[in-house]
Amino acid sequence: MLWRNFHHEEPSNVSSSTDLHIRTELCSSNCFFFWILLVMRLSFNAFSVLALLETSNSNPGRC
Repeated sequence: MLWRNFHHEEPSNVSSSTDLHIRTELCSSNCFFFWILLVMRLSFNAFSVLALLETSNSNPGRC
C-alpha cells in the first residue's frame, strides 16, 4: 500500500501522504485496541453480574 503511494504521487507529496497514511494506520490500530479492551471490559462486567445473579438465585431463601 505504501509503495503504491510512492509510485502514483509526485515526489513533493510523497512525504506528506505517507505521514498521513502512517498516522491514520496508528489511529485505527489504537481505536482497534481500544474497542477490544472496551468489549473485554463490558463482557467481564456482564459475566460478573451474571455470576452475582447466579449466586443470589442459588440462595435457599430465594425462590
